Amino acid sequence: MFLERTIELSFEDREDPMTILFLPLCLVSLLTLQTDTPTAPDTKPGLTGRGLLLVQETNGAPGRQSSGVGRQTLAVTEDRLVMIDHGTSQRFLMRLDQTPAQFFEISSGGREYTTGKDYAQTQAQRDAWEEELRRNRMEKSDAEWRHALEKNHIREDGSREVVVSQESAPSVTLGDRAFNVKKFVVRENGRVIVSALVTQDLAVDIPFFEFYRRLGAFSEDVLVKLKEIKGVPLKADITVVTSSFSHALTSKLIQVEERELQLDTFELPEGADEVTETPFVTCHKTGVRFERTSGFKLMMVDGRTLWFAQKRDWHEFRRANKTLVKGANAKPKPRQKDKSGK
Repeated sequence: MFLERTIELSFEDREDPMTILFLPLCLVSLLTLQTDTPTAPDTKPGLTGRGLLLVQETNGAPGRQSSGVGRQTLAVTEDRLVMIDHGTSQRFLMRLDQTPAQFFEISSGGREYTTGKDYAQTQAQRDAWEEELRRNRMEKSDAEWRHALEKNHIREDGSREVVVSQESAPSVTLGDRAFNVKKFVVRENGRVIVSALVTQDLAVDIPFFEFYRRLGAFSEDVLVKLKEIKGVPLKADITVVTSSFSHALTSKLIQVEERELQLDTFELPEGADEVTETPFVTCHKTGVRFERTSGFKLMMVDGRTLWFAQKRDWHEFRRANKTLVKGANAKPKPRQKDKSGK
């Protein structure tokens, strides 16, 4: 059985009681006792070598508008990342050291995992929506067409121009340590997608932006440019663009510790079963994550499946997009009642 136990994160400048978390047993070994000892040239058996243990605060999430400030703990190396959400115990594991790279969503009990394919659909649906908009060009007047392009930051030929600018910024202090930072701003077709304060004072370059790309935060075009930015983002403001809306996501590190990490930290829980279908889906209109058994879905003629948390949103989308919905007489999938009949 995949056990859970309480551990205390040993940050030297800890004042916030939220740093005491319920973490899975496989993460207990994150914290080694050699924090004051320099890393040896040869990595010790079972250890990754130099890594980072981070606590961040976030507001918003890819595909979900702001629902208050959340907090997560991350264990990170240059090619591996594990994140645990303090509020939901939801966990993500990313392995860039494997071919192909792997991305997993792990249940709070550690008994099941999925490959995170549902998140990858966020940007795929955006691409399909933009292509559909261009195909329907003849239905709009010239003025309406220009307005649609400008409003959505879309180019008529479908291309995406990504431009990165860099500027100096004041240092950022975490605990008793001041970090030198540079400000990077990434624009996609003129719209600011990422504005980040990045430090190179830490010994590890973490795959922060690669992680958020795999959560569906931004396009592959943007990620190509972000990979050129070396260092650790201490603060990042991200504009998440989906097929339904755009919204802000902010991330800010509040605690940073350099230390060796156990290799087992970045493995799937022993005995966990892979499930092909995550129990959670994303509402196409609002971006809210909810259990698929309580929602309504539409099958599209292009093969996509769209989910809606509310029946009225299902009806509204279906009425406005009749030519795109598979089945002229499609009816909403009813909510499934629980055993009590509610």
